[in-house]
Amino acid sequence: MMYYSRIHADQNHWTASHRLQLKTGCNLRSPASGNASGWGPCGYAGPYTPEQQREMQACWEVYGASILEEYLRDRPGQRPWYWWLQQGMEIPEDERAALRKMEDCSVQKSR
Repeated sequence: MMYYSRIHADQNHWTASHRLQLKTGCNLRSPASGNASGWGPCGYAGPYTPEQQREMQACWEVYGASILEEYLRDRPGQRPWYWWLQQGMEIPEDERAALRKMEDCSVQKSR
């Protein structure tokens, strides 16, 4: 079963709501309205089914670069919701500090 709305879906059946959810963790429609699309309600961090995880990863592979580019332009020092999900982390209160800490750790490992 695909988790998508046929309204405004691209050739992969992903809607603007799917892309928005990868970016912000929220989709365009409220599940309470019965018209939800995306992979879960706003702020939902799982657990996702294996099928949903594959769909999110496939959608990220298609749109991730453009989502990341737009997000970094609009919010320097922060990352999109799905980027954090891929890292196996919750979005921290202070994204910039968390990213600096991650960078510091990777620099220390490379020495």
